[in-house]
Amino acid sequence: MKKLLALTSIIFVMTASTVYADYAENTQYNNAVGGYTGTSQDKATTVASVKTFADNSYISLQGNIVSKIGKEKYLFKDSTGTITVEIDDKVWAGKTVNANDTVKITGEVDKDFNSLSVEVDTISIVK
Repeated sequence: MKKLLALTSIIFVMTASTVYADYAENTQYNNAVGGYTGTSQDKATTVASVKTFADNSYISLQGNIVSKIGKEKYLFKDSTGTITVEIDDKVWAGKTVNANDTVKITGEVDKDFNSLSVEVDTISIVK
């Protein structure tokens, strides 16, 4: 019985140290900062050119949110025109903007039978 207890204890200690070593080794990747810095598939564009893009095209726009027109719906304006953008509350992530703030939004073109809008994934204030 004592041999079984001793053997179990040895196996436990060896397993625990292996698991901890693997955890410690992989923790450096979990805390890493950085990311991809190459080109992106999003297309920096203007409101006027969004009309030519296919549904679900990923785009970025720079301009101003000039008014709220519905629940999570806003009017976005750049030098070429205006478009409706849909911004979920979670996308705001604590940011507050007004009509004078220039913002960059990224998202997907949403073309329906008779409407055109952008579903916003990210928003950032341009300084």
